[in-house]
Amino acid sequence: MRPARALLLVALVTGTVAACGGGGGDGEAATCDDTAPGPGATFATAGVAFAAPEGEEIQSARADGGGYLPWFAKFGLYVRGRGDVVVRVPATQHDDVNIVGWGAGGDAPPRTDILVSASRCWTGYPGGLIFTGHTCVRLQVEGPGKLRGFARFGLRRACGPETLSRREGLTVAHARVVFAVIVLDELDHESCVEEASPRRCAASGETAAAQLLAVLRANPDGIFELRDEPDLSVRDVVAQAADDLRAYRPELAAKLDAEL
Repeated sequence: MRPARALLLVALVTGTVAACGGGGGDGEAATCDDTAPGPGATFATAGVAFAAPEGEEIQSARADGGGYLPWFAKFGLYVRGRGDVVVRVPATQHDDVNIVGWGAGGDAPPRTDILVSASRCWTGYPGGLIFTGHTCVRLQVEGPGKLRGFARFGLRRACGPETLSRREGLTVAHARVVFAVIVLDELDHESCVEEASPRRCAASGETAAAQLLAVLRANPDGIFELRDEPDLSVRDVVAQAADDLRAYRPELAAKLDAEL
């Protein structure tokens, strides 16, 4: 990391300590306080909270020389309970959002996940997120113990409703299947006919794309839940579909790209 970049992150993270209730130097937990995390906090699990309102735009600042992630949103992390806590940035946003502080210390490099230890009462850690663009991030939380949860924050924008309706979820799922059949047909027509049908393999995908884009316009940050994969926002689903179709249906991919 460039020295200027490291100094910038030290200044940004240590400047958060006062907002988190005091504490020692970089990497040290703030004084334990059972009244924390305070009003307006977002609880990802019973033992993990963030000092910021869920779904709303978090105040951020831009600093000269901030590099490819020039924006910083300051808010504290609070943990309580037995065992470790892990906070992760979704894999699809690793290039756009990183964590600083939150137990790592202001001079530590940015990262996409952090691990901190919880204790019997609330312990606060200063830090926040560095990022680029205007986005919503859904932080994944594990712990303490077997607890699992999420917390969603707006970075230079407010986030819309998170939950997809049943109809929206079925529309997204149908579009993903249609696009997968299109790709399979291009790669191996015989297998496509065997696994699907001649009619489905010959589909243009235009109707599915139009229906998917209607969901995108209505609820771009709605979460599409997947059983064996990380959850995706509708925006992520559309971006993924555009990438999958680019080599086989460039005109269809261009329509999807144009809405992102």
